[in-house]
Amino acid sequence: MTWPELGPDDRVVPFHLHTPQASLDRLRSRLARPAGQWAEWLGYWHTGFDWRAAEARLNRLGLRRTELTGAQVQLVHVRSPEPDALPLLVIQDRPGCFAEFLEVLGPLTDPRAHGADPAVAFHLLVPDLPGCGLSGPAPDPAWSAELAWSELAIRLGYRQPAMLRLAGSAEPDPDDPAALLDRLLSGADLRLVDRDVLLTVATVRWLAAESESVVPAMESGTADYPSLAALHDPELFVAEVRRSLAGQPVRAGRHRSDPARTVSRPDAAA
Repeated sequence: MTWPELGPDDRVVPFHLHTPQASLDRLRSRLARPAGQWAEWLGYWHTGFDWRAAEARLNRLGLRRTELTGAQVQLVHVRSPEPDALPLLVIQDRPGCFAEFLEVLGPLTDPRAHGADPAVAFHLLVPDLPGCGLSGPAPDPAWSAELAWSELAIRLGYRQPAMLRLAGSAEPDPDDPAALLDRLLSGADLRLVDRDVLLTVATVRWLAAESESVVPAMESGTADYPSLAALHDPELFVAEVRRSLAGQPVRAGRHRSDPARTVSRPDAAA
């Protein structure tokens, strides 16, 4: 896959993740005595999981950061090699993070390389809410996600991307690793979950929880998918997104190169 160059707006800048060793040491100390339902997972998180390798994988995505209405927002922007791909903004309520989409970025943006019809390709924009994932804290609880995502799309060259919303939790993540794993694995079929990917998500979310950032709630709106859908069953998530969005009577493209094209959310009337 060819990862994207910077967007047309120079306010969207590269972001390189390097977690302070002190934070990792604090996490390791919390994992030193695994017990309970997820003891095996906690033990692997402590002694087998390679966060630095996971960190390098995240950095290869081409992480970006931009200031939106006073908050430093981290995002992943993956351009499809298909020129008519549909721009898709994926929004999660707290405390979700972009890392939950690691296994679906490739199939959604480059279906041809994954044995699927290139007509079901997407350009993906996956931001983290302030206080979640790798984003900075929100300046105040009144921070408006709706205004921020509209501005983000414009900065990346899209007039009106389609949108998917994923439900979140009513509460911030716990900073206890065992409780966090319980939240991430609850209801999951473990045969479908990639352990290293899930622990990448767990580490990102634990680091965010440790920072005690102010996290705004998302504006009211109906979720299209449940929380963790892309993490718990990546193949089903990809299939459902393709089914619900691809083939709609819309065309896609960067408005700077073709101002006549527009993209609307297929379920805008819902």
